[in-house]
Amino acid sequence: MDIGGGRVDGWEALASKYRKIRILGSGLNGSVYLAEHKTLGVYRAIKIVPKLNNHLFEEFRKEAQILKNLHHPGIPIIYDLEESKEAMYLVEEYMQGENLYSRVHEIGVMPYQELVTFALALCRPMDYLHKQSIFHLDIQPGNLIIKDGQVSIIDFDHSQKQDNNIAYADGYGTRGYAAPEQYTGGALDARTDIYSMAAIVYYAGIGRYPSNDQDKMPESWGKLREILRICLSTEKNERYASVEQLKNELLALECKNPSQRIAFISSAQGVGTTWIALGFVAFLLHKKRSAIYEERNSSLHMTTLQEKLEIRTDGCGYFRYKNIPIRPWYRENVELERHSAQFVIEDYGVDVDRAIYELPDVLICVCRHCIWHMEEALLAMKKLAKKKYILICNLGGEKMEMEEKNCLYFPFDENIFLEGGEKERVYERILQLLEKE
Repeated sequence: MDIGGGRVDGWEALASKYRKIRILGSGLNGSVYLAEHKTLGVYRAIKIVPKLNNHLFEEFRKEAQILKNLHHPGIPIIYDLEESKEAMYLVEEYMQGENLYSRVHEIGVMPYQELVTFALALCRPMDYLHKQSIFHLDIQPGNLIIKDGQVSIIDFDHSQKQDNNIAYADGYGTRGYAAPEQYTGGALDARTDIYSMAAIVYYAGIGRYPSNDQDKMPESWGKLREILRICLSTEKNERYASVEQLKNELLALECKNPSQRIAFISSAQGVGTTWIALGFVAFLLHKKRSAIYEERNSSLHMTTLQEKLEIRTDGCGYFRYKNIPIRPWYRENVELERHSAQFVIEDYGVDVDRAIYELPDVLICVCRHCIWHMEEALLAMKKLAKKKYILICNLGGEKMEMEEKNCLYFPFDENIFLEGGEKERVYERILQLLEKE
């Protein structure tokens, strides 16, 4: 195969360990392949760079040195570095998902709320990079991988580590997304990447990179337009000084549309509260509402799920299961930034008193609708007096007469993710009640 202008056997040093699946990308700097580790059965991305070009070879070494010390869910892990007579091979984590180019081409531009969420997701790995004194210097749609609301950054060919020395432009960057100083030989710093980040958000919302048409940003973007204009200033000193500052400005946009906190509680152990809560999140996502699930009890069921499936959490402590954003229970003294969403589904289990104390917008109490379990249900309802709540009766036989006007009966359910039927009608009714609030 041809790599960087020369003929190189890309698998000479790898054939005993890896099975080549397909090419992920290629260019002047080499090629990247998707491969499977023969023993472990896991996917890896393998970058191959020939030794024919000393400059490219040194850039490759620099990339490996930068990546080896980084530990963030949005940045690939380095697993191995191999070398043959003809090439170097960088074996790294395969970041699953689609790049931003594909996302915009196949689905279209992002609506406002998704755009703000995307911008915040991009801030997380970038903020981490800058706090390690590393500048990426080539943030462009092909280098961003999106999966389940998380953003990962790949391709660190042009990255520079500051190390107390000012980094200067050397012509690197992608036209349309690179900051002006990258073309003029100026000093580079965090604000250089911030320009590129804003250009990316502009692209995600408009469908092209910014030029002289920044005024074409929709009026409906409101304060976001001003934030992007600051980031896209040709004068570096007029931009935000750090990604953290940019992130705080974006978080302020979310506060204008606060999430609705829905607390699920149980009248007793084993009534199916977690099952119904997770199913409701899946329903909301299907209905194009943004929603997240947070475990607010010490059962550690979600931690167990994460560990068994070996799913990594993001910088805010969330992992994704069947597209549901889930945050396991963490100790009460652990403070983490919350993902933005229209609905935050909080599962308190049997801790009714704590759920009431933490003042959610609405409480949903799940109980058994059997006559011999009515006492526990009535006790929970007594605690909820004068609170906004919905009662769900689950795990029972015949329906019983209840005085509660917001009492719903949940059907037998074998599959959280199966849509339709009586279950969906129950969830529809809950959504109607919530959106009246």
